[in-house]
Amino acid sequence: MPGGFVANCSVLAIALGFANCLVINAQSVSDAQTFAAIRTAVRETIQGDRNFKLFLSLGALGPAKRYDLFLCNEAYQLGVGDNPLRFATTVALHIEIYRAELTRLRVPESIWSRQLAALDQFGVRSIQLNRVQQRTYEQLDDELRKVEQRLADPVIAWGRGNVRLPQFTWQGGCGAGEAEVTITTIPRGARVSFISLFQYKLCQARSLNADDPARCDGWINAVKVYEDMIGKYHYIATWPDGHQAKGIFDITGKTTVNIPR
Repeated sequence: MPGGFVANCSVLAIALGFANCLVINAQSVSDAQTFAAIRTAVRETIQGDRNFKLFLSLGALGPAKRYDLFLCNEAYQLGVGDNPLRFATTVALHIEIYRAELTRLRVPESIWSRQLAALDQFGVRSIQLNRVQQRTYEQLDDELRKVEQRLADPVIAWGRGNVRLPQFTWQGGCGAGEAEVTITTIPRGARVSFISLFQYKLCQARSLNADDPARCDGWINAVKVYEDMIGKYHYIATWPDGHQAKGIFDITGKTTVNIPR
């Protein structure tokens, strides 16, 4: 049993009773495990996808490129909408982008690893804040930006120390979100269900059968004329005779998806 828990638990046990203390610790462990699974699913989902990167700052001048450390990426890009873990997914997405991009740009890990760990801890805590205190997405986002700026400041300072190094800024300015998508089948008449690639990966990270809607949360039946979507999705189309077609589609903007038999 970790020493930190024993110390904290002894205080809580006085006020709440030892049984309640164990419940609190179990929930904390559960939140940490949940966030670890989210990070794994995010990492596998965005691997090799250049939509998830540090973007060049507008108006960058000089020999070195200038990258914006203010991330606009959000959970909706992974197909996560109105979900209790939506904000935690956004935090995990930011962590994985920072880790991959700062490594790619050869920023010494000693400069950003401590603050990235703090961001990870905030991701775990955000699950509790959302559950217990019912914080709004906007309230949590304000706290997230403060943690991220503490990561950005030393990275920006590192670049300024040598004009030949990659340069960084904290600029921001984010655009639109989900796109309007029409889903049809050829021939018509099939029932279509879909799930974001991230949620599919999350079920796998939790050792759940991602192809079973009864076990994997996140499958949606396409019943509306238009669906609001962005990112990659697994789909299953089932025709009246029982024939099924499975695959993945990638939504980058307003479009019509035609699923062949």
